[in-house]
Amino acid sequence: MKTQEQLKAELYAPLPSEAIKQHPTKTFLSTIKPIYITDRMNEVFGIGQWQTKTENVLVNDNGTVVNKVVFTVPEYNIYYECFGGNDNGGSGSKGFDLGDAFKGATTDALNKIASYLGIGIDVYRGKQSHATNNYSKPAPAPMQPSKSFDDSAERKAKALGALKVADKVATVKGLIAQQKAFKGTPEGKDFQSGASLDDVVKNNSIELVGAFYNFVK
Repeated sequence: MKTQEQLKAELYAPLPSEAIKQHPTKTFLSTIKPIYITDRMNEVFGIGQWQTKTENVLVNDNGTVVNKVVFTVPEYNIYYECFGGNDNGGSGSKGFDLGDAFKGATTDALNKIASYLGIGIDVYRGKQSHATNNYSKPAPAPMQPSKSFDDSAERKAKALGALKVADKVATVKGLIAQQKAFKGTPEGKDFQSGASLDDVVKNNSIELVGAFYNFVK
């Protein structure tokens, strides 16, 4: 008999990438293919060592089926029950099959029970998805200012503070207009010696936007 630590490690282990697919309707979400849940349960508990009992609780006129599934693993005294639903596209859809709706409802409930056990936990935590980039946006390339440009932590802090209270310049477009108006001033020349507003916009640097506002305010 496995310890709780062993069970947790085996159940929580990451699923293979092919086990994760895009949600059919909520395309920004990921779901787990049911066969991989069955595989994980067989691997952890053993074939024939876990049982399910299904009870139908609803079938409406639209073909929506709701089933109650009871899941047990006697050896480990595990017991879960959950409801699942499925309509197989609805009774008015082409190729509607009530039997598939029943099976889908059972699978839906079993998938939820699997999440209680920790199967696919990285998917639910957002650490694993069907998307190759896992929804993470690449960080912009760091800006390389000239040696004469003061990029100290103190300057950044002041720039960010100025940006937070900015009421004269609300958009980058406004910043560009302000830049044109003060290009000939000593402050403008000093700012231009290190980086131009074009650099700021291109590199999406909030620190430099703040620094620019600090000059024009």
